[in-house]
Amino acid sequence: MLMRYDAGESRLSEPTVKEHVIDMISNVVGPGMKAAGFRRNGRVFWRDEPDVCHVAHVQMNRWGTSQQSDFCVLLGVFWHKVEELLENPCAKKMPPPEYKCTIRIELGRVVSTPPKPAWKVTQGSDYAAIGKDVLYHLLKHGMKWFESRSVLSNVMDSKRYDWKGGMHELANADAKVVFHMLRGERDAAVADLRRFVKNGHAETAIKLAKRLKIAKSEIMALDGHPAGE
Repeated sequence: MLMRYDAGESRLSEPTVKEHVIDMISNVVGPGMKAAGFRRNGRVFWRDEPDVCHVAHVQMNRWGTSQQSDFCVLLGVFWHKVEELLENPCAKKMPPPEYKCTIRIELGRVVSTPPKPAWKVTQGSDYAAIGKDVLYHLLKHGMKWFESRSVLSNVMDSKRYDWKGGMHELANADAKVVFHMLRGERDAAVADLRRFVKNGHAETAIKLAKRLKIAKSEIMALDGHPAGE
């Protein structure tokens, strides 16, 4: 049983639910994730590979209390080459924070439709059972999503996956342009950059085009934007 020493009151006090969750992550979820090749930093699991880094972040509800709260698990795939081309500072140090990953989704959304709700926790919760449930869904559903979003040939194809969850993924529009180039789909990348210009983001488009060795004239050849300007 966890106990916390409160120096101010000079006595042992009951740990918060957040502390219970951290203990659960370390002792229940951790061993299974380690066996799957993941390291752990606090509430973040990560597995670095040559092309990508997989991140799973157990996020506590910011509005929770010491007595009751809930948490979800956020997943991210960080593409090294993509983020280097986008000049993401996180590309130089692993692990990246989940919110800086190339593609992101909440674990509950790849488990079921409607999404599996966040795990609720109180002082009386069975943390061993909750931890086993979290690990089960990470290994059964999360790993499948990690794998699907780590293959360049179908990284942007949402129709290839057999899970029941709704997609609702978050992916930077710049990253999609880079994926097109890495897949040899230059025309699609140019078309995306032209849309950037058309939607008022010419500066962003020009900078990205330069990194991808696409001539400025190709993306500026639009109505109101003569080629070469």
